[in-house]
Amino acid sequence: MSDVTVRLAVASKEGLAISEHFGHAKRFWIYEATSVQCRLLEQREVEHYCLGNHSSKTAMAGILESIKDCYAVFIAKIGDGPSEKLEAIGVHPVSQYAYEAIESSLLAYVSQLAQERADMKAQHVAQWVQGHPLKPAHVDCATAVMLKILDGKCKMTEDDKSFMTLLYDAVKQCQGALLGDDIHHLIADARDRLNDERRNSLYEKRVLAETMISRPVMKGFKTMIREQGLFDLL
Repeated sequence: MSDVTVRLAVASKEGLAISEHFGHAKRFWIYEATSVQCRLLEQREVEHYCLGNHSSKTAMAGILESIKDCYAVFIAKIGDGPSEKLEAIGVHPVSQYAYEAIESSLLAYVSQLAQERADMKAQHVAQWVQGHPLKPAHVDCATAVMLKILDGKCKMTEDDKSFMTLLYDAVKQCQGALLGDDIHHLIADARDRLNDERRNSLYEKRVLAETMISRPVMKGFKTMIREQGLFDLL
């Protein structure tokens, strides 16, 4: 499952649980979270906007400005109007973890996000391959990139590496022009258990593959997959 890192705001009275109504919050606790860890970055003081039977537009504007860089805000409760204002600036209101512990709630939420992202990415790549069948030379290119990912020398972003891994998985059964089953067996073994010996073998095979595949072919492959939208998952 590919991971994601997001910034999240939490409305809390004491910093332990998601315990504050959005309209009553006087501060938001700002976290950076992945599916395996979360880290408190800061607290941001705000003026609460709910004033009994009426609300302060100025205070609401200040709250929106304060948390606009967050992916979501966790609250114990929120009305429809504020929810719509948050959605309008791209901040997702989250109330299903009301009164639960902050850390476990954030981890659970980001784990779900990561799984949804992984599922969407896998579906996107599968559809992309159906619409853009790779010729044998480009199957070799995808295989060579997979070797480079596994030997630790690939300079792509982690997100792009996950796209390329999915692309390799989608085309590894297709016929390559130069690279054969021995390479695919090595990749499979390395993904099962990567040790120094296998990493060295990966490196040797990757260097050999890159000498076999001409630079124009590899460059054309990389240009094609970017221009044709392999990495364009909204």
